[in-house]
Amino acid sequence: MRKPSLILSASLALTAPAFAVPTEGVDVRAHYTETAVSNLHRMLSVYDAIEKDHGQPTGMKLTVFGTIEPGSEPAGDAHLYLAARSGHIAITRPGDSRFIVPTEPGLIAENPNVMAALAHDEVIDFTGQVALPVTPQNRLPVADLKEWAHKLDDRISDKAGFIAASFIRDTRRAIVDVPPGATLSLDDAGRMTPLVINRGNAAYRYTLDLKHVSKTATLVSDMPIEAMALVLPVQLGEWKR
Repeated sequence: MRKPSLILSASLALTAPAFAVPTEGVDVRAHYTETAVSNLHRMLSVYDAIEKDHGQPTGMKLTVFGTIEPGSEPAGDAHLYLAARSGHIAITRPGDSRFIVPTEPGLIAENPNVMAALAHDEVIDFTGQVALPVTPQNRLPVADLKEWAHKLDDRISDKAGFIAASFIRDTRRAIVDVPPGATLSLDDAGRMTPLVINRGNAAYRYTLDLKHVSKTATLVSDMPIEAMALVLPVQLGEWKR
């Protein structure tokens, strides 16, 4: 069984939540006892593990998403905030799973706890996506994506250590934002394979398995590809009471 290599937090068990009967229009979690589940330093250490190499920017930007289980609710529904001396600082929005982590020097020095409203049997599971610093382009060599995947694997291995890294799968999934009205194809030695025809009004997020694509192939779009990301191949731990 593969062990998680980057641990986002440790749990600090406090008192049990007070349960309420669900009522339409009522925020049941408002009645839960809030619990400290992590702190700002622990969160930032995970971002730094990906975004910095010996203090220098890697060009990669990590986005963390959280889901409350069981139930697959977005982490924002757990009323997550930093308990700073200046007041509560939200790190998610209600109904949203994306984390927004502040980096103000004064707040980092304070290192406030992360508070959450969770039931005794609930956990917040995490996934991550790593945005790549690509410029808008109509042709993107798969070799470039694989090179970025290799750099991401190096950052993970550096933090996990040699032994732990031996049990972690390589980065293999890339996400391509296909613009509205665009067609995304794969050019492999002159053979064109259509991947996505986006007839919608918003960008379509296409996932490409890098392990099943030739290094010499090229992604081709009739409109510039403006956003690319890699799916983090490791678990980021969990938060619970």
